[in-house]
Amino acid sequence: MSITGKPIAPLTPGSPEWLQTISASKVPAILGISPWQSKYSLWHLMAGNTEPWAGNKSTERGTFLETAVLSWFRAQRAEASIEAGGSYAHADNEDWTAAPDGIAYEPDGEAGIEIKTSQYSDGWGTPGTSEVPPYYLAQAAWQMVVCGFRRVYIPVLFGQPFEFRLYVVNWEDVEADIPVIVAAVVEFQTDLVLGNAPDIDGSDSTYQTIKALHPEIDGTEVAVPENMAREFLYAHAKAEAFAKYESEWKSRIADHMGAAKKATLYGQPLFTRQAKGSGKPYLVIARTLPTIESKAA
Repeated sequence: MSITGKPIAPLTPGSPEWLQTISASKVPAILGISPWQSKYSLWHLMAGNTEPWAGNKSTERGTFLETAVLSWFRAQRAEASIEAGGSYAHADNEDWTAAPDGIAYEPDGEAGIEIKTSQYSDGWGTPGTSEVPPYYLAQAAWQMVVCGFRRVYIPVLFGQPFEFRLYVVNWEDVEADIPVIVAAVVEFQTDLVLGNAPDIDGSDSTYQTIKALHPEIDGTEVAVPENMAREFLYAHAKAEAFAKYESEWKSRIADHMGAAKKATLYGQPLFTRQAKGSGKPYLVIARTLPTIESKAA
């Protein structure tokens, strides 16, 4: 299938032009599944109430490594013509955009390439499948919406373990989710035009945004509504109780592990025992934990 998106001038992340579009990187936040940005934070960013994030060493490292990952991908798909990506707008909605890292020209049509780097492989499944973190799956789906792809390759370089892997997202993997994604985007854009900010949630991204929205301290005093204060006090008391409860079961698991290095549930990681120098071992919780409903395969 040919690309249906319209080529546009490259959009620099954080630029005024970029802030007016719904790019693939924004979709996970709109859906509420981004681990880095909340829907509330994105709304205020696009509304012009906060400043764009400048990035950090991790994002800078990822940018430099993209060339290496793309070179590795070329070696895996020698039968395809691989070219650098570009910026595209949806044929009917110019404010819906995508910027694939590359394009694979294959006998059955063009496929998008979304390059990733990750320190850990937690949350990633079997190579060759669409078993990728949900926020990356949403980005791949949005590339399909904007560009017309029916396949998106996700080559990724992990730091631990240090290895390349290739994942493949086909249209059939996300087709059922496309109407939900599009509806969420349309609702978000409508709320942006109407000035209806999303509800405050419990993410750190939202808290950081609220801090940025109120940078001054004017010395005044404000009375907190009773219902609001009660909700906080209730949550605070529960958090303290659950922290002790969590600590108890962490200790029980540590005792159960003995000298073992890793603790798992149905093969999924829970804890790793580590030590610094000659210090005593301590537990490090897994970055991606199994859910309570997890069952053995």
